[in-house]
Amino acid sequence: SYAQAVKVGDTLYISGTVSLDNAGDLLAKGSMSEQTKVIYEDIQKILTAHNATFSDVVKEGVFPTDMNLFQAE
Repeated sequence: SYAQAVKVGDTLYISGTVSLDNAGDLLAKGSMSEQTKVIYEDIQKILTAHNATFSDVVKEGVFPTDMNLFQAE
């Protein structure tokens, strides 16, 4: 099965976090910033479940599907 988070020793790896529900439907149909908010809320839940916070995050990667949407809002 797929796991969004894997802990190895003291390191927690989180990946594949997107703004889709379990059925594959988009949760935030508005702007990129709305979709990002949904993603960060999901990451917060994962971090909390592993007794971590955003202060513990070392690196993140963003992979936009449409660079035309990648602009300051």
